Amino acid sequence: MIIIMCVTDRRIYCFYNLGMLRVQLYYENIFINTATNILTGI
Repeated sequence: MIIIMCVTDRRIYCFYNLGMLRVQLYYENIFINTATNILTGI
């Protein structure tokens, strides 16, 4: 199960919860491209 939570506050904070792996990512302008690459990569 992939859980993605995004919060906007000047920057976009996204938290990816992949099973036991937790990755906390911080994006601003490149958020959409990077998120797409990660989702399509999985």
